[in-house]
Amino acid sequence: MKKLLVWLAPPVFAGDEEKTRQARLANIIGLGSLAFICIVIVGNATDDTVPHLTQIINLIACFVILQFLICLHRGKVTLARLGMILFGFFYIVMVTASLGTIYSSATPVFTFWVLMTGVLFDLRGIVLGSVGASLAVLGLMLAEQAHWMPMPSTTVSVSDWIAYTILFAFTGGLTYYINLGTKRALVRAKTEITQRKIAEVQLQATKDKLHGMLNALPEPLWEISLDGVVHDYRSPCSDHGAALPENILGKRLCDFLPTDAVEQVTTALQEAAHKGQSCGITYTLQLPQGTRWFELSVAAKPGCDKQDQRFICLVRDTTRRQQAEDALLVSEARYRLLADVARDVIWSVNGDGLLTFVSPASETVLGYAPAALQHQTMDAMFAPASLDFWRDYVQQVQLDHKTGKSPKSLRREMECFCKDGSTIWTDVTAHPTFHKTGLVEVIGVSRDITEHKRMVCELQHARDAAESANRALQGAYEELSRIAITDPLTGVYNRRQFIKIAQMEIAQVHRYQTTVSMLLFDIDHFKSINDTYGHLTGDRILVELAKLVSAALRQVDVLARWGGEEFVVIMPQCGAPEAIQLAEKLRILIATHPFPEVRTVTVSLGVAECNPEEHWDAWFKRVDQALYRAKSSGRNMVCLAFE
Repeated sequence: MKKLLVWLAPPVFAGDEEKTRQARLANIIGLGSLAFICIVIVGNATDDTVPHLTQIINLIACFVILQFLICLHRGKVTLARLGMILFGFFYIVMVTASLGTIYSSATPVFTFWVLMTGVLFDLRGIVLGSVGASLAVLGLMLAEQAHWMPMPSTTVSVSDWIAYTILFAFTGGLTYYINLGTKRALVRAKTEITQRKIAEVQLQATKDKLHGMLNALPEPLWEISLDGVVHDYRSPCSDHGAALPENILGKRLCDFLPTDAVEQVTTALQEAAHKGQSCGITYTLQLPQGTRWFELSVAAKPGCDKQDQRFICLVRDTTRRQQAEDALLVSEARYRLLADVARDVIWSVNGDGLLTFVSPASETVLGYAPAALQHQTMDAMFAPASLDFWRDYVQQVQLDHKTGKSPKSLRREMECFCKDGSTIWTDVTAHPTFHKTGLVEVIGVSRDITEHKRMVCELQHARDAAESANRALQGAYEELSRIAITDPLTGVYNRRQFIKIAQMEIAQVHRYQTTVSMLLFDIDHFKSINDTYGHLTGDRILVELAKLVSAALRQVDVLARWGGEEFVVIMPQCGAPEAIQLAEKLRILIATHPFPEVRTVTVSLGVAECNPEEHWDAWFKRVDQALYRAKSSGRNMVCLAFE
């Protein structure tokens, strides 16, 4: 029996009240539908006119609704709700169709279906349910008029459809207002419950706060009468005066206080009794350890007779505070004197970004009197670029404070406005001060460095000019070096640089037994070219020839102009066979290259490999002889020097 009751009860979803409410509604509708269909099945069993198909549909409906209830208890609330709505629609349509006419008892069940959609899906369900039921009745009427129904009625008309539609709309509207009233009642009840809980929590918090405040009081509470007799003593550290010294409780104030203090306390008691409100006094005690200050707050105790009026007195020892205030006054006087005589501008900005203090030096440095800058924002002091940096700095230190980092001090050159409209440069040093509540103030010092900055700028200009002159001198030196080692016409190395390179290569041959070859060539009949076409044409041919040969050589090869139309090439790591091949390649390249104006130019070439222990003069003599043999043998050819 318990299992059955548990199964019939709606599921509960902890922490999700809306889902629990929807599950409860779906469970009620499912069980109600199941009970209704069971009653219909029993009733139809005694009626022979009900078709068997209708009974089968009812049995299937019972099975399907049970499945939806099972889904509901498994937590699939949305599936169960949608399933009930869709199946209910098709179930009513099929039952009505099986009965054969819309005048059957099944058609009015559409009103229950509209009610069910409205309960489960609120306004959307009401609209869809009303429209769906109306269209279903219209479809069944059309089927009945077309004689598709088992027992069609000839009296079906549009007025019947309109009547059913109005019924569905009325049912939907009624459901809507019922839902709306239910929601408002739930919201009102929830609000009242919430307010009651809040009131209870606040009341308990107030009680706890008062109790905590009493226990947290570091000062004692006295209960004294108007004649100055101490009747009670209460303190968090003593249980109803148990820790009160025996020589105070029950005695008069004059027994343990000086005469002037007694007079002040008595005056305060009389004033509190006359005005009916609390008042406070401050008195001092001269003790052997030094002077001590006390504050006394007096309030009339409620519920007492005027003949036996009592007062509650809170005694505070304010010695440390008074000493701190005195020290603060001395410190303030000292630092104000320093600020007044300082030549730098000393200022402070509070947490709202307003200047709270400006030293008198502002009138000398900026032209502003201190009163003109106080209570102004930093816009009045800093130029735009410096102001942006200042704002970024304040934001950064506030962020560092929030994240637990130690805020950094500021040290930067910043541009400041002067009263005459000009600006000066100042060296700003600032340090922030924080409290638990946030930024309290930023204290800063601005020192005029305009003259210093001008001198620095002039020095920088002088340095820039010197560096520019050095770069020009370096460029000139490099140009002179290039001119000293290159031929001014063709741009290749000149004879002097070539000899230096050749001697270094000879030293490599002598030391490491490497190979190096030299190639000497000149232009055939170059004198006739100059005589025929002019020396400018000859110069252009020399330049073109140098470019052509340079492009054909290896990167390690060195080309130089030996003089006139003669050129020489050093080929490191190259023996005589390779040098002969390169020389032949150059000869063919030059002979086939079209030169401007003269069209064809040929060269004669001599090649010689440097022998071990051979010196420059002997090596060049051999390659010069090889060139002579090439020219005397008919020109436009390559000759290898003899060993």
